[in-house]
Amino acid sequence: MVASSLRPRIWLAVAVASALVASVFAQAVKVPGQAAVPLVNSGFELALPDNAARPAGWFKAGPGETYSRDTRVFRSGSASLSLQRSEGAAFTAVAQTVPATALQNSVVVLRAWVRGDGADSAGALALMALGGDRKSVGYAQSEAPAGTESGDWLLHETRLLVPPTAQHLQAGLRLTAGGTRWFDDVELITWPVDASNQALLSPVAEKYLGEALDAVRGQALHSGRVDWSTVVAQARALAAGAAAPSDTYDAIRHVLRALHDGHSHLQTPTARAAAERSVSKSVTAVSITTVRGRPVLVLPGFASMDEAAEQAFAMNIQRAIAAARRPECGLVLDLRTNAGGNMFPMLAGLAPLFGDGEVGGLLTSTGAQVAWKFERGRFVSSGPGQTAKVIDLPERVVRLGAGTTPVAVLLGPTTASSGEAVAIAFVGRPQSRSFGSNSAGRTTGNRPVVLPDGALLAITSATMRDRTGTAYGGVIRPDEVVAPATAASPEDDAVLAAAVSWLDSQKACAN
Repeated sequence: MVASSLRPRIWLAVAVASALVASVFAQAVKVPGQAAVPLVNSGFELALPDNAARPAGWFKAGPGETYSRDTRVFRSGSASLSLQRSEGAAFTAVAQTVPATALQNSVVVLRAWVRGDGADSAGALALMALGGDRKSVGYAQSEAPAGTESGDWLLHETRLLVPPTAQHLQAGLRLTAGGTRWFDDVELITWPVDASNQALLSPVAEKYLGEALDAVRGQALHSGRVDWSTVVAQARALAAGAAAPSDTYDAIRHVLRALHDGHSHLQTPTARAAAERSVSKSVTAVSITTVRGRPVLVLPGFASMDEAAEQAFAMNIQRAIAAARRPECGLVLDLRTNAGGNMFPMLAGLAPLFGDGEVGGLLTSTGAQVAWKFERGRFVSSGPGQTAKVIDLPERVVRLGAGTTPVAVLLGPTTASSGEAVAIAFVGRPQSRSFGSNSAGRTTGNRPVVLPDGALLAITSATMRDRTGTAYGGVIRPDEVVAPATAASPEDDAVLAAAVSWLDSQKACAN
């Protein structure tokens, strides 16, 4: 990602990080006014009466089935909880639920000692606040430091400010990767949001949190809608006892959620590193197939800001277009799996489908206009006071005329952020039509701020607009609504069929 200090005025359309991650504190801090919230069988000493392998008081909370009491591995007592991810399952989890009415508007902390054996460290603990309808109204999830998989017992923690609408609170223990993870000595505590605990931060953590709060308050699109005195007090209470910058992550995420823009997020250094490691998969994931005689380009998300990776991704898009059968007659652009990332190389790779000129842009909270445009095949994003972002590929592998090639754009609920930016670039373009269902609704631009420890603060600072001047900020509605595909085969995909039918009707694609 690009540090704001280097490129202070570049807005990115980036995907929301999947986890609302809290920190792992070096030790369990004690806060004035804290109280224990009773949990059943927090040390896993008790088994079900009819099944000694299953812990009493905990229920299965995920698709995986592989969990049990382990009497061979434990931190204290004589047992722990063991989780393994079942084959084919997204994750394995157990949880228990406690009443939340008395916890509303207070900080709740879930702690547990965790040991890993080859297991990914992310998402070990989770807190979910549920409304009266049992739908989520608040969520927090932990991220462990490096070394969790080493076999050592480490203290994990996640924190949540319980919303005033919460009726139930679910405390969960999770495993989302391979290997085994053990849990022991689980603890749930709460403390109030008051002045007695808001000053319990080290100077380092205090400075770090202050910098993050200043950036959000000064740059967020919806900053004027936030009761900052209340939100800052809540954030400081969430960060009580923070010693290191990472101990303030959950507080920062609380502030971002208070913006209610659905797009601002914090990406930890660990998450940023993981995203960069997956770049090669994104580069090679670009694919072109032929369905019903028409080329279909599947454009995935792409999260890296590395210039070499940007070039490689954009070049692969152009190579895919060049490999298509009769691309000049038109193609299908499938954005249904594009959840976001970096829009710049996506559009640069699609340059053969556009002529020179503006294809969309951003409208900032101050009214400033940022333009996305093509200049002699180069993609350029520029605006007042902004350092221009330019992607100029070393070669042109395909040329298709001045933006008149018929293009059918496929949308769905997973199409988000930069995926939506690409869709917007086709709005108002001749010979373009969209199919499918409403997009995710993250049609805003994020300004990146790199914090001192390398964490990335992505602050929603602008609204996307199309070339006609229409501003979005919500979902993109396709020109032709088609029920989402449930078919296993592309040949039976109703959205794809509608797009191909439209292409077949275009003069350029006449057989």
